[in-house]
Amino acid sequence: MIWAVFAAHMAARLAYVGYVWVGLTRQQSDGWWTRRWGIEGGFGRFRRGASIVMTIDAVSFVAACLVGWGTLPIFVARAAG
Repeated sequence: MIWAVFAAHMAARLAYVGYVWVGLTRQQSDGWWTRRWGIEGGFGRFRRGASIVMTIDAVSFVAACLVGWGTLPIFVARAAG
C-alpha cells in the first residue's frame, strides 16, 4: 500500500511541477496567459490552477506520511542487519 501512495504522490508532484513549468514557459515565450485574459485575468487563472495542483500535491504528501508512519525502522533494521 505504501508504494501505491508513494507513486500517487510522485504523480501529483510531477503534475504540479509540470503545470508550473509549462505555464511559465508558455507565458515567457509568447504571453499565453496575458494575451488571452489580460494581466489580471491571466495571473488569476494561472494562480488558481497552480493552487489546485499544489493542494493535491500537499494532500498526497500528507497521505504518504500517514501511510508510511512507522515503516522507517523496518528499512533501517534491514540495512543494518
